[in-house]
Amino acid sequence: MIVQLKKTMIAVGIVERSGKSKQALQAAKECRDHAVQEWKQAKVALNSARQSIREFQSKQKVLQNERDLAEARAMEALEENVLMREKEEKLKLMCEAIIKLKEEFLKLEDLHAVEFAKAQEVMNQDICARKESEGREDDEKKWQEEKIRLHSQVQILQKKLVLLELQNQQQRTKRNAEKEAAKDKKSALETDLQALRDEVERVKRLLKDQVVSETRAVDKLEEKIRALQAENVALRVASTHIQGALTDIAGAKEKCEQVKNERKLQRRVDILTLHLKEKQTIVANKDKDHTRCRKRILNLESELQFEQARHEKEHLTQNASAPAANSVFAKQKVEELEFPNAFLRETLALSCKEWGKPFSAKMTSNEAQLQHLRWRLVQNGISLNSSAPDHDMNDTIGHGSNSQIQREEQHFLVGQEVQEESLAHSNELRNKKQHVMAKNIRLLELELENENLRLEYVRLRRKTRCGSGDLKDAHKQLSGAKGIGNGGRRSLWAAHEWLELEDVVKKMKALIKELRAENKKLKKAAAKQASVSLERRDSMRRKLMIAKEF
Repeated sequence: MIVQLKKTMIAVGIVERSGKSKQALQAAKECRDHAVQEWKQAKVALNSARQSIREFQSKQKVLQNERDLAEARAMEALEENVLMREKEEKLKLMCEAIIKLKEEFLKLEDLHAVEFAKAQEVMNQDICARKESEGREDDEKKWQEEKIRLHSQVQILQKKLVLLELQNQQQRTKRNAEKEAAKDKKSALETDLQALRDEVERVKRLLKDQVVSETRAVDKLEEKIRALQAENVALRVASTHIQGALTDIAGAKEKCEQVKNERKLQRRVDILTLHLKEKQTIVANKDKDHTRCRKRILNLESELQFEQARHEKEHLTQNASAPAANSVFAKQKVEELEFPNAFLRETLALSCKEWGKPFSAKMTSNEAQLQHLRWRLVQNGISLNSSAPDHDMNDTIGHGSNSQIQREEQHFLVGQEVQEESLAHSNELRNKKQHVMAKNIRLLELELENENLRLEYVRLRRKTRCGSGDLKDAHKQLSGAKGIGNGGRRSLWAAHEWLELEDVVKKMKALIKELRAENKKLKKAAAKQASVSLERRDSMRRKLMIAKEF
């Protein structure tokens, strides 16, 4: 359209220039006007097309937004479906757990039904004795009923045996797992010991190399000393004034050596006092743990004595109604519980003795070593609180060859002694820590056993109490009517057993939490002790390096 308009404009221009007739000019203008109108119409159509394109684009954006919303809703629906599936799985698991609990409750109800059947047997025997005159048919029916009940009792006992076998298998698996864990701990300790031995051998090799290098240096210094001695003889012959000055320098050198020896002894005393303080803190912590365990054992003993006295009182009050067999069984259980309790007391006393003796021996040895070092300091004429002199003396006093060799020898000997003592103390501390960790674990195991025995004792006491109450009810029912309802009694038994199970579960959860907390504390303490031992070793090495530099 634009091309056509250009052509018409060019044609009109040509006609105007050529000066042709008016008709041709008018026809050209009409063509131009017609082309302009067509161009305007095309422009309007183009604008309308652009407007429609914009509308379509806006519609497209709206549709895209709707599609995004639909996709988001679909994702939410999928997530909801996943959550619903997870909820359904959880509900299935809960249903299975409820079914298992129902089965356990049914088993307990069966056990109570067996006990109730025993009481009812006694009642039936009395009723049969009274109603012998009624005929043999009734007796035969009763015997058949009793046979069926006995058969049910046998089945229940067989189920109980199966459950006991399963429990024994679980206990065996637990024991095997504990044995494997102990083996793993032993292997880890062996690897740690091997690493420490390798490190000790490496340090020994380094010391040997250092000794060889120092002996070579000593030989060179001896040669220098001989040369210097020859020079000194020549100088003495030369001048008496120089000889007096040399004697003054030798006295100053001796004083410097004495001061350095005093510093070394003072450092050694400080190191040993630090070791003694650390051992005293360890002993105090162990005493605190010991007192805590003693208090715990005394509390458990008092609780046990209180429960025994209470059980004896209840036994005396219920002696008229309860049979002799239950009392004998309860006494046997109490005696069985008293024996492991006495064993736990003896093991605790032995562990206390084992802890006390090595710590007291170590304390006495450290004190003796400190006294020996103090005596050496007194012999050298040093007080423990005396401050070291200034370091400027080393700059003003000349370094002689003999004093330098003696100083290096003393420095090497002191460094070797300190290193040997540090290694010995680190090994002793590691052994003591391992021993204490083993004792703590053993104490936790004993506490857990004691708690289990106490729970068993409480359960048996409740059983005996409930058994005596049921026998009283049975005696009352013998004098009553013939028909007896079993639904109320079974519900009472089920509620009582449910409460018992809840108590046991709560106590076991509390014990498991305590054991987990103790295990976490022990792990943290072991990590801290390992880090502290490494830091101490590094600090000792730095001190030795600083001493060698000085």
